[in-house]
Amino acid sequence: MSVEMLNLDDLNPVIKQFQFKGVTYDICEIQLGEFIRMTAEQKSFESRVKDGSATEEDLLAHYRVNIKRMIPALTDEVLDSMTFRQVQVLMDFINASAVNEKSVAEAKK
Repeated sequence: MSVEMLNLDDLNPVIKQFQFKGVTYDICEIQLGEFIRMTAEQKSFESRVKDGSATEEDLLAHYRVNIKRMIPALTDEVLDSMTFRQVQVLMDFINASAVNEKSVAEAKK
């Protein structure tokens, strides 16, 4: 009898890439617990900014931490050279990577 095998060890941790100032950066997967924490923290910060208990600067500092969790090669220097809009777009791009159907399909091969 044949058993269907899913080998999670074969998955590439790089799920997406982006380019900034001519350099390509890998966006890597994070562990489920880390993703849950990151999502809850982001929602909390966004809510606190809306009610005035946190500032935009606090939210940006939080974005910095989350971005660096998923893009380890991104330095503070490079991140500081991005505009606010670029950081927001990058965060949206990262968040869209959380459930990557391509990774699931690859694991089933």
